[in-house]
Amino acid sequence: MKTVVPSVLLTLALACSGFSVTPVAAANATVPEAAAARGLAGQFKGSWKGSDQNSGDLRLGFTRDGEGKWSAEASFTFEGTTVPTRMKTVRVEGTKIELLFEWDADGNVSHSKVTGELKGDKLEGAYVTGGGAGETRGTWTVTRV
Repeated sequence: MKTVVPSVLLTLALACSGFSVTPVAAANATVPEAAAARGLAGQFKGSWKGSDQNSGDLRLGFTRDGEGKWSAEASFTFEGTTVPTRMKTVRVEGTKIELLFEWDADGNVSHSKVTGELKGDKLEGAYVTGGGAGETRGTWTVTRV
């Protein structure tokens, strides 16, 4: 009973003073919420690496119009050459993305499906590329610039 009375008095004193206590779990929950509220809008730069051991730079950019519709741009390097792409599909659900884009490779049209998730200022995920040279899979990571 001795420990209950001081606890009750402390609780009443804090309540009367207007002081509020946020549980640790609730305070930590605001960090991902703040990142999600910031959203994907912006530019990201990083790298990709294929299962065939090829690798290069990757740039992604996201914008959102006044109606909430997302658009994206992507470019990557292959063997030191920047490859521009044509975005076909952009899907955003919360912090998850799915992009489908195409580009020209040696006169053939190739395409990539890129999936990933935003965690803070870092986007990472996997890709599948198809086209004239067959299918390639790999991973990628980009950070907000």
